[in-house]
Amino acid sequence: MRGRVHIPGRHAIDWMPAAGFDPASTGQGVAPDGSGADVLAVADAEIVTVKTERPPGAHPNVEDETGAMIVLRLVDGRHAFYQHLAPGLSLRPGMPVRRGEVIGKVGASGHVTQPHLHFHVADGATPLDSEGLPYRFGAGRIAGQYRDIADFDAGKSWQAETPRPIDGLPPANAVILFDPTPP
Repeated sequence: MRGRVHIPGRHAIDWMPAAGFDPASTGQGVAPDGSGADVLAVADAEIVTVKTERPPGAHPNVEDETGAMIVLRLVDGRHAFYQHLAPGLSLRPGMPVRRGEVIGKVGASGHVTQPHLHFHVADGATPLDSEGLPYRFGAGRIAGQYRDIADFDAGKSWQAETPRPIDGLPPANAVILFDPTPP
C-alpha cells in the first residue's frame, strides 16, 4: 500500500438525522431514522467507483466495511467517498455528475449499527490505500450541538444556538442545517 500507513477517514463525517428531523425534507420515502434520504454530489465530478453490497453467502473481507459505496473524482484530483449507501445504485463508473445531483440514498450497508452516510475526501480512489484530506463546506449552517454522542444515541434534544456558517469542518456532535436547493 504505497509503503506508508493511511488514515482514509481522517476528516470523515458520519451524517445522521438529529432529534426533530423532518423526513420529508430530504426526499420522498424517507424513514424517521434517515434511511432513504437523498445523497447529493458535493461537486461536479466523475464517478470512478460504484461498489454494491456483498452478495448473500459471499466470503466477507475487510473491504465489505464500506457497504454500498460511490467514489467521485473531483476536478482538483481529490476523491469524495460516500459509504453505507442503500442498495440499488444505478450509476456507473465514468458517468459525470453535477453538484447537487442525487447519486444515492442513505442506507445501512456494510458494518454499521444504524443508517447513516459516511462521507470523506481523500487523495486516492481506494478506501484502504488513500489518505484523508481536509475540506471546506460551501453550504450549511451550524444550528446547535448535542452535549455528547450519548445524548444523540438516547434521542435527547440538542442545544440550539444562533446559526453560524461552518468554518472548516464542523465540531463533533454539531447539528447542521442545509437550505433547500432552489427549484
